[in-house]
Amino acid sequence: MGMKSALMSAVTLCRVTDIPPHDKLAIALSKMEFSPCLPTQLGPVFGWAPALHEEADELVHYQEGCLLLCLQSEKKSCPASYIKAAEKREIAALKEKGLEVTKEAKSAIKDRVHAEAARQAFPVSNRTLVWIDRNAGLMLIGSVNEKVVKKVIVMYNMAAPSSSVSFLTADEREVSNLMTDWIRSDMLPMVFAFDESTESCFRSRTGFCPQAKFKHESLRSDAVKNVIEEQEKKAVTLPLLWEEKIAFKLSDSLQISGLKFDVDTKEQDGSSGEQAGEQGGHGPSKALLLSAANFIIFTGMMKQFMPDLLQALNTVLSEANAQELYAEQSRLEEEKKRAKSGKQNDVAAN
Repeated sequence: MGMKSALMSAVTLCRVTDIPPHDKLAIALSKMEFSPCLPTQLGPVFGWAPALHEEADELVHYQEGCLLLCLQSEKKSCPASYIKAAEKREIAALKEKGLEVTKEAKSAIKDRVHAEAARQAFPVSNRTLVWIDRNAGLMLIGSVNEKVVKKVIVMYNMAAPSSSVSFLTADEREVSNLMTDWIRSDMLPMVFAFDESTESCFRSRTGFCPQAKFKHESLRSDAVKNVIEEQEKKAVTLPLLWEEKIAFKLSDSLQISGLKFDVDTKEQDGSSGEQAGEQGGHGPSKALLLSAANFIIFTGMMKQFMPDLLQALNTVLSEANAQELYAEQSRLEEEKKRAKSGKQNDVAAN
């Protein structure tokens, strides 16, 4: 037994409504199935892929009312500096010949350079898992990167336009105050405990002040009390345990990272190996069976853990509709572009 990384080690918390039946969702996702970059394409390209293993056929895996999806991306690695230098060389060559470098010529050069770079570049693939609990209306996205999360939600809404996704959010100060109160009072809600084997982080909310970090030290120690009471720093990252079965870090931005489960992996490996051996070369591989087992374990753990976590954070939680948030971001970006374009036109006119 021991803490092992979960199916998703970092997650963004969301609410989701009007989830299509898993068979209909699978059909919708199949229309946006992942395909690798073309030989002359740098990418990135995105699409839905089997979440368990490349051997699996299903784009939606179902277990006890929960779904598992996977958004896969691929991009060919090529330094932007190399591409810009190649474009400049070709433009310089045209000028040396006395040819006019038109807008169309620049566009053609850019396309040609990108295509040549794509032929020589190495593809880099990334997979982002998405776990959905239909009954609880919860969606866990296996990333805390804002761009990745946005792409997942946009692609999901393209497949399920009637479904609505909202972020579970909170004011960072309120979350920080709540975590600090847990430490100050030495009282955690319900079945949670401090994980003092993992690093915790404290930061001042007023002005610049170095962070204070503690690892392998009791959060009841004088050093921690001094940071909270004398230096007036607040907890911004707090490692916690749930029923001694789940270890994770909670941040003031409500991001969950370092998610680990206390599971017997030897028993799991042995069971998967036996199943693969019984079916010989015609059945699923051990890797596929292990992935399926991890999904079952993750589902069982999350269905117990998430209600307790949300209850513990209930006093600070709120929701923000993702579609409305992204629409507002797009509107603000468009306003900035128009303002910048207007300034450039004024400079040109003068």
